[in-house]
Amino acid sequence: MSHEERSGPPETETRAKEPARAESQADGPLTYLDQDNRTRFDRMSEAGQKVAAQAYEGLYKVPGVSRMVGKLEIAYNQLWLDKHEEQAVKLKNKVDGFSVRTGGLDESKKEIGAAIENLRQQKIPGVESLQLKLKEIDAQKIELLNKKDKIQSRFESHDNEAKLYASKRDQIADKLIDRYKEKLSPLEKELERMQTGRDQLDLLSEVAAVKHKASEARLAGLDKQKMQIEDALRRTGMSERQIKKFEGVKQLDQLLSQGREAIRVEKENFAKRRLEINSKIAKQDKKANVYRDKKSEFARVKEGKPLKIDMPRRNREEVSAGTRPADFDVRHGGGGQPPESRKEEETTEGLETSTYISDWNSHLQEKFGKSAAQELVNQQDFLSATGLPANYRMDFGDFRSILERYLKLKKIPTDERAKKLAGFIRKK
Repeated sequence: MSHEERSGPPETETRAKEPARAESQADGPLTYLDQDNRTRFDRMSEAGQKVAAQAYEGLYKVPGVSRMVGKLEIAYNQLWLDKHEEQAVKLKNKVDGFSVRTGGLDESKKEIGAAIENLRQQKIPGVESLQLKLKEIDAQKIELLNKKDKIQSRFESHDNEAKLYASKRDQIADKLIDRYKEKLSPLEKELERMQTGRDQLDLLSEVAAVKHKASEARLAGLDKQKMQIEDALRRTGMSERQIKKFEGVKQLDQLLSQGREAIRVEKENFAKRRLEINSKIAKQDKKANVYRDKKSEFARVKEGKPLKIDMPRRNREEVSAGTRPADFDVRHGGGGQPPESRKEEETTEGLETSTYISDWNSHLQEKFGKSAAQELVNQQDFLSATGLPANYRMDFGDFRSILERYLKLKKIPTDERAKKLAGFIRKK
C-alpha cells in the first residue's frame, strides 16, 4: 500500500477508539457504556431497556444532576466533534495535495500534446514515444484520482460525523435551555407583576407630589396670614407670649403643623413602599439570574458551529449528509427611582385634568394622524389609575410628569414614550 493511502489514521482506527457510534446517540444510556456493559444492555428485554432509558431521562429532572449530566453529554459530543474535525482537516489537506499533483500532470500533458503537434508538422520522428508518455501520464492521473476519491470519502465520513455530534450536542443544550426556561417562567411572571406594581406606585407618587405642591402653596398662604395677624397683635401692645397663646394664632399654628406633618408622613410612606418593592424585586431577580446564567451557559454551547470546510464536489452523484435557539430580563436588581426634582413652571392658572387629556389626544392625532387612534388616552382609565377627579387643576408640567408615569404603567417603551411626548407643550 502506498504512502498516500496510509497517510492519516484509517477510519476503522477512529471507530475502534470511539466508544459509541453517532448512530446510537439517541439511545441515551448507551452513550457512556463500555463494550461489556453495552452487550449486557442489548441482551435486556425491550421492557427492561425502556425502564433503563426512562431512568436515565429522569436524571434531567433531578435538581443539580440535570446540569451535571447535560454538561457530561455535551463534553462527550464536543470531544468527538473536535476529533472528527481534526481528522477532516488533515484529510482535506491531503485531498488538496492530490489536486495539486493532478493539476501538474494536466499541465505536463498539455505541454507534451503541443510538442507532438510540432513534431508532426515538421515530420520529425519521436511522436510515438511522446504518445506513450501521455498514456503513462493518464495512468498516473487515474491512480491519483482513485487515491483522492478514497481520501475524500474518508473526509466526508469524518465531516458528516462531526455534524452529527454537533447536532446531538445542540439537542442536549436545547433540552437544558428549555428546562431553565420552564424554571424561569414563574419567576419572570412574578417579576413582571412586581414591576407593574412599582410603576403604579410611581404614578401615585407623582400624583401625590403634585398635590403636595398645591398643599404647600396653601400652607404658605396660611403662614403669611398668621404673620400678618401676629404683627397686628403686636401693634396693640400684646407680648410675644400673649400672641402665642392667642386662640386665632394657636389654631393657625395647629393647621400649619398638621398640614406639614401630613405631607411628611405621606412622603415617608411612599419612600417606605418603594424601598420594600425594590427589595422584593432585587431578591426575585437574584433567584431568576441563577437560571438565566445557566440558560445562557448552554445557549453559548450552540455558538460553536461545526467547521465549514470548502471541499470541491466530485464529478459523480453524491448523497449529502443533512444536518439537522425572557423579553423580559431584569438585570438591574432595582429601579423605580423616586420622582426627580423638577423646576416648577410659573403659570398664572392650571387647567383641569380633563382639558389636559383632551390636549394630549389632540397632540397625538396631529402628530400621528389616523395611526394614533389606538394610542389615545381613555379619560376614565387615566382618572381611575391616578385617583384624580376630572376637574382637578394643576400646572402643565405636573400633568406632563404624571402622564409620563401613566404611559410607563401602560408598558409603553421608553423610546416610544419620548417620541410621543416630544412637541407636547402647553398651548397658549
